[in-house]
Amino acid sequence: MKIISSKCCFCLPIRTGLLIICYLKIAICTIISLFMLSNRLQSLGNPDDNIFKYIVLGIIAVLEFCFSIVLITGIHKKHFAIVRVTYVYNVLMMGIQILIAIIYVPLQTYELFVTERGDDPILMLIAAILLVVVLQLYVASLVRRQLVHMRQQCVSDPNSSTYSPRKPYVVY
Repeated sequence: MKIISSKCCFCLPIRTGLLIICYLKIAICTIISLFMLSNRLQSLGNPDDNIFKYIVLGIIAVLEFCFSIVLITGIHKKHFAIVRVTYVYNVLMMGIQILIAIIYVPLQTYELFVTERGDDPILMLIAAILLVVVLQLYVASLVRRQLVHMRQQCVSDPNSSTYSPRKPYVVY
């Protein structure tokens, strides 16, 4: 069974929905980066073994920020290759996030079990990781649908690797 929708969130066109999602991702990445920087500056005098967690989260936030800008540029310019690069990035990030979840959740569960802090942090951690992976999957599927839509709207030039918009009322 094949379900193909031409709408984002069942109400907006895919292009508009992707632009809104990308602008939201930019805002969220900026807020997360500022929050992490604020936390790090407050605990500047304390030796912290969570420095690697801040570094990894910071790198992920910067990558998401950059690739959201690249996706916005590709969608606005209707450039197939740029959108395809961001699709590959989304699929790779989804795989990395699943791998991190497979490694990090058991380690965090063990740490919470040893310190006997209860089940609430574990449930919040699992819910947050699941939410991030599902949202990444949804964005990847939207980008894929946008690529299919762009390919249907364009005709390829055999002498070039770019796609040009299809001219109306022209027999090919």
